Amino acid sequence: MLPSATTITASAGSTGTYTATVLFSDAAKAPFVRVGDVLRDRLGNEYNITGWASFPSDFSTGTSMNLTSITADIAPATFGGFGNASVFTPGQIDVRPAVQSAGLVNTQTLNSGQNFSYNLTCTWFDAAKVSNATVGDHVMDSSGKVYEIISTNSGATSIVAEEVVKEGVTPKLGSATIYRPTAELSLFQGTPVSDPARTVVRNRDDFNIDTSLKSLQDQIDSLSSGGSGSVVQSDFLNDSGSAIVAFSPVAVTSSGGISSADVSSEVDSLAVVGVTTGIINHSTSGPVVMSGRLENITTSAALNSKLFISRVGDLTEVKPSIGVGSFVEGDFVVAVGTVVENASNPANKDLIVNIQVIGQL
Repeated sequence: MLPSATTITASAGSTGTYTATVLFSDAAKAPFVRVGDVLRDRLGNEYNITGWASFPSDFSTGTSMNLTSITADIAPATFGGFGNASVFTPGQIDVRPAVQSAGLVNTQTLNSGQNFSYNLTCTWFDAAKVSNATVGDHVMDSSGKVYEIISTNSGATSIVAEEVVKEGVTPKLGSATIYRPTAELSLFQGTPVSDPARTVVRNRDDFNIDTSLKSLQDQIDSLSSGGSGSVVQSDFLNDSGSAIVAFSPVAVTSSGGISSADVSSEVDSLAVVGVTTGIINHSTSGPVVMSGRLENITTSAALNSKLFISRVGDLTEVKPSIGVGSFVEGDFVVAVGTVVENASNPANKDLIVNIQVIGQL
């Protein structure tokens, strides 16, 4: 069967033979579980399914299954939420919608040195795709190091992930990618796989997909979409005739200075260059973030909101349209960036600046 998110509500046994009661997030998949499939618990331990502890012969959600351990001779770990365990047929191609999104690793701490696992808090830019993330999916940091998810919450903002290649290397903060491998990585159905053999196979699979994923990550970094050290900013002279307040989108003027952006003007809209970090008085120069992370912005917009330039030149989370926010036909729609959680203080908000002129109303 194709991988399915589950939760283990009860388990018992010893010396490599166990029983576990399993609930499926998609109950319709439960009857298709067969002997030889694999159960993976929230700690990443895997077990061969050898039969049913109780009938019916077609396994139903909430029925107990008999197991033999593959990776660790301990009872499967129980947990109260879906997505922290999974059932799959080894080697079967996963044709569900792909999990793949750029994003950020905001914090990391060691979870278990013996298991090479880490606690991560993350922000992902494509929330719709990441809502499908589950145990067994991967996170790649900005160095190309890969970690397999062994436990996660809805939206994969809080993750426990284990190094695929076990080296004791902590995940890098900043730009990251979450994705689903193209196939499950066990070797033969029903055959126990040693840790060294499993690592070799995973390395081979990672080698096949690393090139395209790393290329995507390089594009993310080159666009300065939020990793540490990726901010692109420069000082500009305010020659507009009045002060420009902090966190204001600005456009380059014909004299090379900056002024507040005016979306009713095509020239201004196409010349938007970035967002101020603080107040810039007339005839003085100040920093403007042109791409990357602008920290501790003042906004009432929710996390993951897209911000636009409003009709009066400040930032708004309301997408412009005719008759909304004083916008009229002929005005331009300019997206400025996305609101994310501050990497140091979750109570604050940052803006990932990525200027895009979407079109004209």
